Amino acid sequence: MLKSAIYFPPRKRPEYTKETRRKHLLRMLEENEQKLRKWEKREEGADYGVKTAAFDSGITEKRIL
Repeated sequence: MLKSAIYFPPRKRPEYTKETRRKHLLRMLEENEQKLRKWEKREEGADYGVKTAAFDSGITEKRIL
């Protein structure tokens, strides 16, 4: 537990710490990409619903809800 409390400047970090940080950052990147894809998919679905509702009601311009 003490090892995690010790701060090393980026250039002087031990190799195992660099590798651990690299793995952590890659994992966080993957999680963020998954969240982004999920958000984009949700936005596409909402966008489709707005266009369909507008088409059905005869509205020609897209409105932001």
